[in-house]
Amino acid sequence: MTIEELQKCILKGHLMASSEIYKKLEIIDVILGNTYQLTTEQINFVHASKLFLEYQLNLRGGNNG
Repeated sequence: MTIEELQKCILKGHLMASSEIYKKLEIIDVILGNTYQLTTEQINFVHASKLFLEYQLNLRGGNNG
């Protein structure tokens, strides 16, 4: 996942289906497992994206669909 794709997650996260958000969160977890390849700024952006997507799930009650 590129930085541009993460930006789209933040811009359009409220329009995504919950199942799509779960898929993105799985990818983000993989990215965070390989942070040695990222700058501090990129790591912070990935964390912010994850928090935003988790917030979107929280708003929906964490339901798949």
